Amino acid sequence: MQRAPLYNQFPTRLTIDGVDYEIRPSWDRVLEAYDTRADAGLPYSAIVKHVCGLLFWEQPKDATRAAVEVFRFLEGERDQSETSNEAPCFSFQQDAKYIYGAFWQVYGIRLSEWRDTRTKPNEQARWMHWHEFLYLFASLPEDTRISWIMGIRSADIPARNEHNGDTVDRMIRQKAAFRLEVSEDDGAERFAKGAMALFDKLEAQARNDRNKRS
Repeated sequence: MQRAPLYNQFPTRLTIDGVDYEIRPSWDRVLEAYDTRADAGLPYSAIVKHVCGLLFWEQPKDATRAAVEVFRFLEGERDQSETSNEAPCFSFQQDAKYIYGAFWQVYGIRLSEWRDTRTKPNEQARWMHWHEFLYLFASLPEDTRISWIMGIRSADIPARNEHNGDTVDRMIRQKAAFRLEVSEDDGAERFAKGAMALFDKLEAQARNDRNKRS
């Protein structure tokens, strides 16, 4: 049965190969995990280690598998706020100040006060779950600056005619002023290839070990 988010708590546990792990899916840690995955300058092993350190309270037995599974868990909610077949109209990096301002304007939430700074899982502290962050972000009204900017980026420029020259020029200027300059490549493809390569390597090593024993 599908989980009902309106009356169930946001999940903070993830089961991997029958082992139950307590995770830390706060908005700030998740965004840092995505930024880490997108860093093409980091070796795959460093990405896996940092992601697991960010999002798991205890080091998983199989860190590679855990990193893959935790991103799969996160993507299920992220896909609801991003349409993959459309050009991106926002960036959590480039639009950070507008998103921060919108949360304060609409919800009275200063995101800097909702980071997960806990030192143990059961510590009483204020933090915001990634799913909750996405739900609030997706519900920002049109009168916020970020929604206005997203509207500019996603709007189609009409064909110029004798009546709309000023409108077309204004839209061109606005699109240029707020164009996305931050790469939206979050490293998903490179991460998946790295995971597959490591899985193949471990499987080959396991076969060799079995052959030696036999």
